[in-house]
Amino acid sequence: MAIYILEDQIVQALALKKVIEQYCQLHGKSRETIHTFKKVSDLLRKVQENSELNLYFIDLEISSVEMEGLEAAKELRNIDKQGIIVFVTARSELIAISYKYYVSALTFIEKRLDYSLLKKEINNCLKIYLEMIEHSIIDEKIFVYQTKTSIVRLYFRDIYFFSTVYDHRILLTAKDQIRKFQGTLKNIEKCDARLFRIHQSFLVNLQHISSIDKSTREVILTKGERLPISRSYYQRTLELFGNYIS
Repeated sequence: MAIYILEDQIVQALALKKVIEQYCQLHGKSRETIHTFKKVSDLLRKVQENSELNLYFIDLEISSVEMEGLEAAKELRNIDKQGIIVFVTARSELIAISYKYYVSALTFIEKRLDYSLLKKEINNCLKIYLEMIEHSIIDEKIFVYQTKTSIVRLYFRDIYFFSTVYDHRILLTAKDQIRKFQGTLKNIEKCDARLFRIHQSFLVNLQHISSIDKSTREVILTKGERLPISRSYYQRTLELFGNYIS
């Protein structure tokens, strides 16, 4: 979950980002991640890493290409089915055309609005977005892990496993994404009882263990990947998995 701005005019992009930051700080959400992009390709590449429940402010005209923002929104909707799309434009005549793209935009904000009205429109979108996040956290378990430098946040059901890599970093393998961040398996393990250590280097989401191969002492995940079970964790893994599926 994050906020994305697609705007090729740097002054306008910074002004929009400032309004967003002020609203988030005022409502105790200063840790919300805000990304600003001038190119559609860069935006799409980043969204692939965090593809659910995002808020997008998209200029309809990018690099003087009239429908570039609409094409970007169409691609975004294929990636993020639940995200909120807001079009920001100085070309109000393009609004009618946008409906043919079936991207379910929340609203349209005209750049030529008086600043106070523009700010009000942006804040209304942010209010809806933050409420949606709150409801999603209530309705379905969200995994959140915070470090000094980053916040990892995604649906718990999308997590496959965590593993250790070099330099005290953690590799998170999840649905449609792989992420690296600083942390320890010991601290992550405390976040949820369904995260289970099968090896000194692997912490697995029990929901994604399909079976256990006793001949090779490996867990087989729902997506087919195999992970080793160390000798010290083997018996406990068998017991815990048996209790979980029963």
